Amino acid sequence: MSREDADQVVREIADRLRACHRRSDQVARYGSVVFTSILGGADRGEGLQRAKEILEQLHRREYYDGAVPLRFSLGVATFEPGDREVRGALDLIRRADTALNSAKRNGGGIGTWQSGADEEAGYHDRLTGIFTGRLAKDYRNMAVLSGHHLGARGARASRRPWRPRS
Repeated sequence: MSREDADQVVREIADRLRACHRRSDQVARYGSVVFTSILGGADRGEGLQRAKEILEQLHRREYYDGAVPLRFSLGVATFEPGDREVRGALDLIRRADTALNSAKRNGGGIGTWQSGADEEAGYHDRLTGIFTGRLAKDYRNMAVLSGHHLGARGARASRRPWRPRS
């Protein structure tokens, strides 16, 4: 498969992801074939249900005109009111990444973040290099996260970085 062919497969994945999200959701690519979804206002139950629906859509048919079968793993993490360990979007991304790694270790499907999971998994921050500490570069890398404030009733645009409500 050529690089152009592989790029086409990634575009098909992105198209399917966009098609199975609400207009208020945010979908971003932050790795070669790693995507993130932000489901504003979704609690753990809704997050899991939506993850099942998204996974079903991704697996519905093969890619690249039926020539490329793919299987996906998803990691789910939510912010619950009163959770003082979540100080910003990066904390949720780390939790989702830990859940994703758990799903992969278990053969695929959906993983959910549990308290203490980072320590059990020997969490290794694979996001190093994406976040540089320089706002301008980090904004380009994760614009969808740094440019939106997620409230309890959904996503809305804001110039402030995302922070959980206290």
